[in-house]
Amino acid sequence: MHLSTTIPSLARSHRVARTSLPRAELRDSASAAALRSLEDRAQSLFDASTTALNTHLESIASFADDCIHCDTRLAEALRHV
Repeated sequence: MHLSTTIPSLARSHRVARTSLPRAELRDSASAAALRSLEDRAQSLFDASTTALNTHLESIASFADDCIHCDTRLAEALRHV
């Protein structure tokens, strides 16, 4: 595994903002109701995917931040040996 000081900001820069998927505009009908239901489900799945992606990217950034912090502390300790 290769980590650098750029990883936290790089991971955070790839987070995805919540986006509403386009909606069809139909007159009231059984087909329109079914399509709205399908659109709601698609939006829910899209939101779940982007939330999972953003959580994963933040975990990577946080892990890299922790590694950088540990490396800095170790370097400081070694200077005093």
